[in-house]
Amino acid sequence: MEPSSHIAMNFKTALGIIALLFFYSCGDVPHDNPYDPNFESRSQPCSNAPTIASLSPTSGSTDGGYTVTITGTNLSSISSVTFGEVQATVTSRSSTQAIVIAPTHEAGTVTVTVDSPCGSNSLTNSFTYQ
Repeated sequence: MEPSSHIAMNFKTALGIIALLFFYSCGDVPHDNPYDPNFESRSQPCSNAPTIASLSPTSGSTDGGYTVTITGTNLSSISSVTFGEVQATVTSRSSTQAIVIAPTHEAGTVTVTVDSPCGSNSLTNSFTYQ
């Protein structure tokens, strides 16, 4: 093997190694290394989906604007709350309670739904607008 071809082969090998190192160091490339602190397991479902046990109060004016306390579990990670199809404003949350501002809504009974990255939960026909 001539020296020039040896250098060319080492150069190609080095480029390949650099490309692999770059590829595996990119943050956007999914990987399944559980020893990596940025590891995100896609094979294990969330085990902490929110649940709703109760609401207080369970009725209010169609004008909205008042607080409603949602009691349940895994509420600290909720991203949204809807009354029927209308989104409420979440003002505070903990693992067992969320405080929301009820939105305006036409008269009637609605389902309240909480959403989080781990799932959704609804309390059917749980709030009445009067």
